[in-house]
Amino acid sequence: MGLFSRGSLFHRRSSLLGRSSYDDTPTTLGRGGGLWLTAPSIGLFVVSLVLAAAALLERYASVDLPVVTTANAFAVLAIGYVVLLVGVLVPRA
Repeated sequence: MGLFSRGSLFHRRSSLLGRSSYDDTPTTLGRGGGLWLTAPSIGLFVVSLVLAAAALLERYASVDLPVVTTANAFAVLAIGYVVLLVGVLVPRA
């Protein structure tokens, strides 16, 4: 079973006029199912992106930000990743 076959992670659906688009319904990952993955909302994605960018700018570009310091840059980066993880694992979050 290939990556883009019928039972894979990505499902294509046909629309009018012969165009196709990807189905955004939750899909199961793996043979037995059980792990539902959804696309995160735009808001959660932007929040995680801003947190990650702030942590990376503080750590590697030495940009002084009031909330992020060099000492807690990893924690801020981890929080951004957890926000993104919640957006992927929780449907409609």
